[in-house]
Amino acid sequence: QHASEAEKAARPPANKPATQATTEASTTATGQMERSPAWKPPPPPEPSTTKRRQRSLSPRPQDYHPARIRKVAWPRDAPKPSEAELRATFSKLAPVANVGIGSSNQAIVVFTTCEGAQKAQDH
Repeated sequence: QHASEAEKAARPPANKPATQATTEASTTATGQMERSPAWKPPPPPEPSTTKRRQRSLSPRPQDYHPARIRKVAWPRDAPKPSEAELRATFSKLAPVANVGIGSSNQAIVVFTTCEGAQKAQDH
């Protein structure tokens, strides 16, 4: 009925749960954890099947020359025009690259050339 020293060390003390005693038993003298021989590292994550998001093909503000940009406004009590309506209106004056409508009564129209923007301003 007498247990050897090794058996006593492997057996959890009566006042501690078995998991805690196992952790203590697998701690080295330097205080670092040792992994059990059955431990295997988790498999690497599977490669994603979704494509990475590419930069939008629409131009960014820094792609525009300031001379191509015109700010436009309309009376506050007037109905807000759609992007298509603004594009159609300003395309009659010069080719339009982009139209951005603000939250109130303003929009930005970007023309394809500086000359086109100047022509729209002079009109």
